[in-house]
Amino acid sequence: GIHPKTQVLSTAKADEIGQKQEKEEETKKEPAKIPDTFALQEEIQGQITAGLLVQNGAAYGGYYFNQAACDQYVNAVNRAASELDGTTNVYSILVPNNSAVMLDKETQEKLGGSDQKQAIEYYYSLYKKAKGINMIDDLIKNNDKPLYFKTDHHWSADGAYYAYKNFAKEKGFKARSLSDYESKVFSPFYGSYLNEIAQGQLEADSLTVYVPKSTNDMMVYDAEGGIPTKEQLNEPGTPANIITLDDSLYDENNHYLRFINGDTGFKVIDNPKINDGSSVLVIKESYGNSFVPFLVDHYDKVYIADFRYCDMQIVTWCKENNITDLILMNNIQLIANEGVAQWYDELLV
Repeated sequence: GIHPKTQVLSTAKADEIGQKQEKEEETKKEPAKIPDTFALQEEIQGQITAGLLVQNGAAYGGYYFNQAACDQYVNAVNRAASELDGTTNVYSILVPNNSAVMLDKETQEKLGGSDQKQAIEYYYSLYKKAKGINMIDDLIKNNDKPLYFKTDHHWSADGAYYAYKNFAKEKGFKARSLSDYESKVFSPFYGSYLNEIAQGQLEADSLTVYVPKSTNDMMVYDAEGGIPTKEQLNEPGTPANIITLDDSLYDENNHYLRFINGDTGFKVIDNPKINDGSSVLVIKESYGNSFVPFLVDHYDKVYIADFRYCDMQIVTWCKENNITDLILMNNIQLIANEGVAQWYDELLV
C-alpha cells in the first residue's frame, strides 16, 4: 500500500499539476483582440457607389464587426461542438470579403469599417471544441491571382482553393494542386455588382471552374423544409452536375451558378471511388458553392445544405447520419448580421 503521507503528497502534486493545466488552458483560450474599426476617410468618399468602393475597375465591399451577432453565433457553435464531441468534428470557416484581401492596408483603413483579419481571429479564439480554419494570410500572400471577382460579391474557385488547402492541412489529408483538375474558363462574367454600378465602371471577369476527379455527379433533393428524411435519401433525387460545364445553361450574368447548381435544395454527392463511410455536412450560403467541389475527392459522401433554405436540426441530423465532419462556412460580412446569427442559433440543435 501507499504510505498516507506519500498519498497526501501525491494528491497535492496532482492538484498542482491540474491547476497548472487549467491555467495553461485558460491562457490558450484567452480571446484575441476585438477588431479595430476605422471611419470612412473624406478623400475616398467620391469613389463610393451604393456603399461599394469602386477602384481600378473593381467594386469592394466593407465590413463592420457586430459584438452581439458574434456572441450569439459563437455560443451556438460552441454548444453544437460540445454536443457532437466524440462523434462529429466541427469546423468553422469564416471567409473575408474582397476588400480585406485585394486592397492594401492603407486603402482598407480609408474605406472604413472593421479589420476582417482581426475579426476572424477573434471569432476563432472564442471557440472551445470547434476548430477555425484560417486562410486569410494565404489569400493576402496570393492576391496577385484572381481570388475574388471585380463585378461580383463572391470569391472565385481560386480563392476557395485556399480554404480547401488549409482545411486539408487541419484534417491531415493531402490537398490536390489546381493543375490536377480539369478546368474550364467562362468569359465574360458580369456579377451581382452590376445591379448597383454601371457596367462601364467595372472590368469584366472570367470564371474558372475545377471539376472534381472522382465524379461530377450530384443529387438534388427538394424535400419539404429542405431536408430529406432517411427514406427519401434512399430514393434517387434529381440528377445534377457538381460543376456545370454546359455553356448554354447559364448566361454571362449567372456563371457562378455553375458551382453545385446554385443555392436551392439539399444536395448529396456520392463518391464512387471511396466506400469507407466517411462523410461531411457543409452548412453554407453561396460562398460555400465554389468550395464544396474540392471536398469531393476526400469523402465517401458530401452533404450540402444552405442554411437559408432549410429547416434543419443540424446537431441531431449529424448524430442520426453518423456524420464525420461538420463544416459551417460563412462570409464574415453575412455572419455579422444578428438575424443570421439567430438563424444559426435555432438550427444548431
